[in-house]
Amino acid sequence: MAGVSYSTFMRHIRNGKVSKEKDPDGKPCVDVSEIQRVYGHDIAPPQSKTKAVNEHGIEQRQTDDLVRVAVLEAEKAALTRRCDDLEQERDEWKGQAKTFGAQLVDMRSQEAAGWLGRFFGWFGSGKR
Repeated sequence: MAGVSYSTFMRHIRNGKVSKEKDPDGKPCVDVSEIQRVYGHDIAPPQSKTKAVNEHGIEQRQTDDLVRVAVLEAEKAALTRRCDDLEQERDEWKGQAKTFGAQLVDMRSQEAAGWLGRFFGWFGSGKR
């Protein structure tokens, strides 16, 4: 806060370079003007202990978490739809592969009959 390390700051308090006071609860504290006098520069005011609350009474952190959850749920839904589409495409490709596989078997049996068998319609049926 003062631009020096904690141990340096505490040493300055013990040596009397920085004066400390007691707050109404009896806890030691150092006035901001004292820090400015000793260290000679502006410092950031201490962060408020109160939490940021929106108009609905919900803390900002909770709101951020709710937004993150909503985004993640939307992404999950999109990925689930994509997965379903890919499964459907896979099933279509499997069907085409089976069809082409069956056609290849038919072509092999025709090749086994030779050109003369194909010409006269003998497709491996045993007729000659």
